[in-house]
Amino acid sequence: MEELSQYALWLLPDTGDTRLIELAMEQINEALPGPRFVPHITLFDRLTGNETELVDKVVACSEKIAPFDAESEKLMCSQYYFRALYVRLKASPDMLRCRQLGTDSFSLRLDKSFKPHISLLYSSASRNKKTSSLADVHLNLPDRYNINRLALVRTALAISDWKIVRELPLSG
Repeated sequence: MEELSQYALWLLPDTGDTRLIELAMEQINEALPGPRFVPHITLFDRLTGNETELVDKVVACSEKIAPFDAESEKLMCSQYYFRALYVRLKASPDMLRCRQLGTDSFSLRLDKSFKPHISLLYSSASRNKKTSSLADVHLNLPDRYNINRLALVRTALAISDWKIVRELPLSG
């Protein structure tokens, strides 16, 4: 029997903002190692289905969303592996519209716990270890990020195996 792949739907910052985030991630990884990953905002994870059909839905979504700015609220750390260190973003009307469009397009139930963010580190280190390791790290991150791409990502247990299946410009 064929194993059913899982996918995620990501919003991606423009290449300039992505590079700034990657530089910050490199600094963080020098102080506290973690896996490498593409900077992104997860709209949905655990999507399943036929890859061709999922790509078609992502294409349709990308044509209905215009590029927008996502405003940074605060640098945060948490006990959650995928949000060990992250930039919390404002849940702006544009961000919530993207979330609603994805909910409708993929026939999902709207989850009210959406916390838009860009992770900088995946780690199971304790809060104290993160705080002490990162005390001298000075990050140069923007106050807002230009979000201009949408991506369908095939996810796997190993982060190194995540693969962007299709990346599209927001053109709505």
